[in-house]
Amino acid sequence: MNCLRLYTTLELVRKANEKDYTNFPGEGHRIEAIDSFSGATEGTARAALKETKLASTLYLKIDMPVMVIQNLSVSQGWVNGTVATIEDIDDHNICLRKNGGVDEQDEVLYWIQRISRQVPGTSYVRTQFPIIPAFASTIHKSQSMTID
Repeated sequence: MNCLRLYTTLELVRKANEKDYTNFPGEGHRIEAIDSFSGATEGTARAALKETKLASTLYLKIDMPVMVIQNLSVSQGWVNGTVATIEDIDDHNICLRKNGGVDEQDEVLYWIQRISRQVPGTSYVRTQFPIIPAFASTIHKSQSMTID
């Protein structure tokens, strides 16, 4: 389970990530998004909030692979598509670990916090950590990556 598998559709990726998460060792952490909406039914708002690309619920474990889905620190290489592993999880932060440095042997840690994204033209806002599980990915998402 230590290699990124590529699939043609998001649904296949979702199923593979779900299966690998279940089989991955360690204590699970369930992290719910904080959704804000007014003037709409919950169902309508939740459907629209999918546009934010932030997960409604994240299921995470220490040492599992994740992918960053927003540029966080371009100068330090924490950009959309960066694959890292979870080092630590607390109530307000997640610490990510990736290889770094000139020879890629050094490990680099980076603490992330939740971000907020608004659905354009609405008052709907989702706040969540900008990561997704990365046992699997779409071929499209992996096109700009260097994969060993």
